[in-house]
This record gives sequence, C-alpha cells and structure tokens, in this order.
Amino acid sequence: MPLHITVLPESRVVLIAGAEFVSGTDLARACLDMGHHPDWRGGFDEVWDLSGASEIDITPDELDEIVEVTHRYGHLVGGNRVVFVSPRDIIAALARLFELRTADLGRTYHVARTRREAADWLGLAPGTLGHARRLRPR
Repeated sequence: MPLHITVLPESRVVLIAGAEFVSGTDLARACLDMGHHPDWRGGFDEVWDLSGASEIDITPDELDEIVEVTHRYGHLVGGNRVVFVSPRDIIAALARLFELRTADLGRTYHVARTRREAADWLGLAPGTLGHARRLRPR
C-alpha cells in the first residue's frame, strides 16, 4: 500500500505514514516520491511512521533497493535525521540494519514508539507531527 507523505516545510520535516500492509517496495517508492514532492528540500528530517501498519514485509532484495535509492540520493539527504516510529521490535532491528548499510551518508537514526517521542527527539513543538494520529494513505 502506498505511504502518505506530508511535508512540513516550516519545521523542515517530512512525515511518511503507512497503514495496513507495507512492503519494502512501498518504502522505496516513498523515498522517490518524497524527493519529488514540491515542498521537500534536501536536508529535511524524516519521520517514517509505521505504527499504523498491520503488516510490514521487507525482503532482502527490497532492503537492497531501499539502500540503493538512499545512496543514489545521498547528496540530497545526507546529514539529516531519520526517525522510525513503531512499537514493534522488528522495526528497531531493521532500522539498525539500514543504519549500518548507509553509515557513509552521515545520517542520524532513531527509533521511537510514538510520534510524540519522535517529535521530542527532533526538538519539534508538541503536536507538530499530529500526536499519535494515524494518517490514511492516499
């Protein structure tokens, strides 16, 4: 299922939210869509909210694709901060693997259990990310 992308230019943040079934291909496509969003700028921090996903299925090939896309656009996103939001421990493991495979980009990664925790880590005002509200994909 496609992920919903919300760019918050005043906060220099992009929020990508998924619901229901999310695949690795969906995540790779969202990376590309984010980069082509008219309000997105290089260096914006990213919040990947997967807390609304009922199932997340990322194959090794899809992970390779996400890493490749991230490296291809590394000159635009390098040095930003990336937060994955999910109460699932598997997301923390996947985030760590992704972090290891993109360590050369100078990004900082974090896993949060809620949007509020993600906003706190990014130093955003309370409510900037819509609290714990789940966004529906388009």
